[in-house]
Parts: sequence; C-alpha cells; structure tokens
Amino acid sequence: PSMAAIDSTATQAPTKPAVPVVTSFPFNPLTTTFTRPADCNGIFASNFLSGIDFSTSCLPKGFHTDETSYFSPGLVCPTGYYSACHDNIGAKSITTVTCCPTFGTDLSLSCVTASTLHSVWSTLFCTWIAGDVTSLPMTVSNNGITSTVTKSFSGREGLNAFGIRMVYQKTDTETTTMATTARKTPTTGTRSSGPAKSTGPDSSDSSSGLS
Repeated sequence: PSMAAIDSTATQAPTKPAVPVVTSFPFNPLTTTFTRPADCNGIFASNFLSGIDFSTSCLPKGFHTDETSYFSPGLVCPTGYYSACHDNIGAKSITTVTCCPTFGTDLSLSCVTASTLHSVWSTLFCTWIAGDVTSLPMTVSNNGITSTVTKSFSGREGLNAFGIRMVYQKTDTETTTMATTARKTPTTGTRSSGPAKSTGPDSSDSSSGLS
C-alpha cells in the first residue's frame, strides 16, 4: 500500500517571524537523563510525514508539541538525541538548546530555521534531508495493519522530528551536580533552510519540495 505524498509547493506559506522562547526559572525542568523506549527507535510514517518519535510516549514526560514549548531548566539531551543547535538570543546568560534525534550510528537530524515551519511541519524543529539516494527501514500502518518496508529517500525527501528544546541559565549549571555535562559546548548542527518533504513508502511524486 502506498501513501500519497504532500505537494509541499502548494502549502508554502509566507515566512513568519521566529518564535522566541521566553523563560522564567524554574519551569518544566528536565534535569535527569531520559531514555526513549526501545520500541521508539524506528522511523514511522504518520499523516503523510516520515519521522522519528512522533508519539509523545516516546518523549520525556512533560513534553508538549506546542511550538513555544521548552524544558527549563534543561541540562541534558535525552539518550538518542544530541545538541543540534543553540543560541543566546535575548540574554547572553540564557541558552536555548535544541536536541535532535539520531537514527542508528550514521544518521543525525539537524535544526530547522523556525521561520520556515508551517502547516504540518510547524512544531517539527528537526529534519534530515536525503540528498543522495538513501534506503531506510520504515514502519507503516494501513487499515490497522503494521508492517516494515524499505523506503528510498532522495533529493528534498527525508525525515522530520520533534526537537526537544531546553533553556538554562548560568546559575543552573553552577548549582547542579550535572554542571560538567551542561557546560560542554553543544555540537552545532547545520541549520536547514526548511523541513524535509516527507512521502509515503512507495510514492512516485516528483515535486521539488520546500525551498
């Protein structure tokens, strides 16, 4: 069974300003390491999107899918995630980190520029865009029947995922036993100019995707 692809060129919306993350400490803290359940370590097709960990049961307790959601203070990315990007917009003493998931040992999702997100992608802050043809196993569900297929991604096709955003300030890292981990310079991933165009396992759509 195949899933129809989104013609992302038809859903392009005007660029919107970046959504600032405002913090008052503490709020929804994430100060211990979260390990996602073993059955969440896969790629799933859902609502025409291909991605990792769409189910909130695969994410830390207290995670919300709102585009302004964050953990504060948040000091350690969950197991299976890495610090993909960070900034100090607004106040140098406050750092916002976006943790993006990895898949296996070779594939890491990177941050998406927030102002490019809209429609079904509006809260998916992490993306991987294939470029060269890459084949990955994917779990799909059709009429209640779940199966695993191999999907080939190329060009602007790829994966999207929730980014776990965490905010902390200097005093958080000075007063916690996790300070050593928090002070490490985050790995800064390459920001994508937009989310990946996701398709179903057998799509033949040739749209150029988002730009």
